[in-house]
Order: sequence, then structure tokens, then C-alpha cells
Amino acid sequence: MPTKESNNNECCKNIVELFSKKKYLRDPPYQLWKLQERVLSSIQKNRPIPLIGFWGIGQKQQANSADQRTCEQFSQLRQDVQTVYPPGLKFTFIIALPHAIHNGISQETIKQYTKEMIMLFKKYDFDHIMLDKLWNKYNITFERIDDIVNILQQQKGWWEQVQSHELMEKNAIKRNKRVSPQKAAQFYYVMRNLEKKMLEQEFPDAIFHTFNSSSLANVLPDMPTIYLYIYDKVSHCPWFVEDER
Repeated sequence: MPTKESNNNECCKNIVELFSKKKYLRDPPYQLWKLQERVLSSIQKNRPIPLIGFWGIGQKQQANSADQRTCEQFSQLRQDVQTVYPPGLKFTFIIALPHAIHNGISQETIKQYTKEMIMLFKKYDFDHIMLDKLWNKYNITFERIDDIVNILQQQKGWWEQVQSHELMEKNAIKRNKRVSPQKAAQFYYVMRNLEKKMLEQEFPDAIFHTFNSSSLANVLPDMPTIYLYIYDKVSHCPWFVEDER
């Protein structure tokens, strides 16, 4: 006769397999063993499995079909998990307002898009928190980031030694409207490194999810991570998708 422990282990295995579906995952999970541990811990407590990730802000003021379909994709993943584990998943999105400010997005766009996304999150019963509140709690500021960048720039060749620095510069060309691509990328790198510890401390039981590929793992927290498509194996961040075709 199966024991409670064996049933929990089997349930955990089934959930991890769902997380690994090619429909959802663009790259293999990071720290799979720890991901399994956190899933199993939630099962043992009979609680929803917590997933945490960023939601950014691009140039568009209105949420469009890309945002809608991405939320549908998350909702479908939750429904899939509920077929084997009724408590399901708890999604919490960190609305990355400071990232948008760094990229030069207007206050009007930030305000309107954030308002629409909060409404969409409510529709799908997703939680959200504001990144600037976490920054305040963990003493992260634009001035502190600038100071660290200035110190690093005194070390000859430091930037060229950073993993994925070329990819971060390439992304900055498309996304940052405020400073040069290299300066934007360096600021982004330091900012995300400060946020790593913040996320690890604030969400010690959660699984991190991202629309980035594993090639940018060096700027992500040291947490079990799943790398997701937004929908239909599309690998862009939904907030940067302006064309609804």
C-alpha cells in the first residue's frame, strides 16, 4: 500500500515533469534538485507552490494580446499542475518600475501600463508587488548602483570579463532610451546583482521564473529557476511586444 511519503514523491515528480514540458520551457531548469525540494516542501505543507518573477514595462501604454496570452499561458500551467496537485501554483509578479525608469520609459507610460497589468493579474488571480518597495527595504538605490559602477570602471578590463556582457549591450540598444548601450548594460548588470540577494532572502521557498534564456543566468538569483516561453514557444518578454499580429 502506498505511503503518504511515496504519494508526495510521486506528486512532486509529476509536477516537475509538467514544469519541464517543451510547451512551457525554453531551457532546462536551473538547480533541478533544489526545485524538486521546494515543490516537495509545498506538497508536504499542502500549500500552493510559490513562483516569483519580474514583470517589466516597455514602450507601450496598453496591455495587449501578448500580455493577455502570456497570462493565459501561466494560467494553463497552473491548471495543469492542479490536475495532479489541487492547491496548484501561486504566481507573484514583481512589477519592475525602477528598471523602466533606468530604460527611460516615461512616467505616463509606466503609470498606465502598470494599471492595466494589475487589472490583468487580478483577472487571473495572480499576486503582484512593486519592485521599488523591495528596493527601499533592501537599500537599493540608483545612487548606490552608480557608485558601484564607478568603482568597477576603475578596474581595467572588468567589463570584458563579465559573462554575457555583449548580450546585455545588445539588449540595451533595443530597450534603453537614456544612456549609451555599454553604460546601460553595466548599470543593469550591477542592479541585477544587487537584486539577487534581495530575491534570495525575500523568497526563500519560491521557484524563480524568467523569460530570459539561461545565457543570462549570471544576473539571476541563485534560486531554482524555470526559463519560460511567453506562449507558442515565443521567447520575447511580453512587455516589449508591441506588434499584436
